[in-house]
Amino acid sequence: MTFKPGTDDMREAPSTIIASRLLAEGATVTCWDPMARPQPGMHPWDQAHRRPTIEEALTGADAAILVTE
Repeated sequence: MTFKPGTDDMREAPSTIIASRLLAEGATVTCWDPMARPQPGMHPWDQAHRRPTIEEALTGADAAILVTE
């Protein structure tokens, strides 16, 4: 979710574009990032399902995307 490791900054993060496109296609987006602090109503994260652990985020997933710097 964040744009680089070790930060809570989500501005212009590539994951935002990916999540937006997936949601537009009707996908369910579930995410995990212990550093991310999205603001209430921040699109697309207001429509994503956040999970507290990576294991929970991957449970039942058909695909996983890892976005890194």
